[in-house]
Amino acid sequence: MGTWFAWLASARLARATNVSTVSRFRIFGPIRLTIISAVLLSVAVAIGAGLFLTKLRNNILSENQRQLSNTAFMVARQIEHIFTTIDVVQRVIFEKNIAPEISGGGGGERELSSHKVHQQLRDKAAGMPYVGALTIVNAQGRLINFSRQWPILLKKSAACHRNATIESERTIF
Repeated sequence: MGTWFAWLASARLARATNVSTVSRFRIFGPIRLTIISAVLLSVAVAIGAGLFLTKLRNNILSENQRQLSNTAFMVARQIEHIFTTIDVVQRVIFEKNIAPEISGGGGGERELSSHKVHQQLRDKAAGMPYVGALTIVNAQGRLINFSRQWPILLKKSAACHRNATIESERTIF
C-alpha cells in the first residue's frame, strides 16, 4: 500500500503542476496571441514609417539647402558682374572725358555735364538691363549728369524736390 499511495500522491502532484502550468498558459489563448501579435506588428510598422519619414525629411532639407546655396552663389556672381561692368563704364567715361581735361589743366566737371557724356551714359545704361540709370555727382553731392534726361534741371524748389523724392519712392516700392 505504501507504493500505491506514493504513486497516487506523485500523480496528483504531477497533475496539479500540469494544471497550474496549463492554467498559466491559458491566459495566452489564440485570440489574445493574435491581438498581441497585431499590436506588436502595428508598433513595428509605425516605428519603421517614422524612421522613413525622418530620413526623407532630412534628405529634402539637405537638398533644399544645397539648392539655396547654389542660387545664392549665382546671384552673387551676377551682382559681381554688374558691379564690374559699372566699374568699367566709370573708367571708360573717366578716360574719355576727364583724363584729357586733367592733363590740360581744365576742370573736368564742365566736360562731364555735356550732352556728349549724357549720350554715353544713356548708351551704357541701355546696354545693362539691371541698371536703371547712371548718375555722375561731384564731391559735394551735386548732380552733374544723368542718363535718363537731358538737360538736367539744377534749380529746383524745395517743394518740387520733396515731391520728386516722394514720387521716386513710390516707383521704387
